[in-house]
Amino acid sequence: MSTITRRSPQKTKGHSTEDGIAVRHDGISSLLSKMDFIFQTLRSRRISMSSLHAVTNLYVNRKNNLSLSELAANLGITTAAVTSVADSMEKLGLAKRTVNTTDRRLTHINLTHRGIAFAEWLHDTIGRDSSPSGPAEMTVDREPQLSC
Repeated sequence: MSTITRRSPQKTKGHSTEDGIAVRHDGISSLLSKMDFIFQTLRSRRISMSSLHAVTNLYVNRKNNLSLSELAANLGITTAAVTSVADSMEKLGLAKRTVNTTDRRLTHINLTHRGIAFAEWLHDTIGRDSSPSGPAEMTVDREPQLSC
């Protein structure tokens, strides 16, 4: 049987320990700032968390030409739910569905240039060390801005 020893909070340069767990305040505040900025952007552009999840999954799998059912399996949602997500992504211009020419029951979904630009902007925003600059500065050769 193990015992838990509680330590009182201690402060050191850039760190504090809460119950023995060291936390870097500068790293956490930077991450939280980036996440807040991304969520504000999603809200202002009416992009749901499901669409965000789908865009990131499609971006990672962009060479695989995913079907709607494969995307649903990747996201852990039903095919009916992924149809709704695909509808909203198409409406926003982030993705496009195409019907398979040999098997019309099969529908593929791929990111548009705008969807790729959005996914790359997300990646750059999360990976950036400086403060977020905003989607207005999102200048990608294929799509200069996301305006919904």
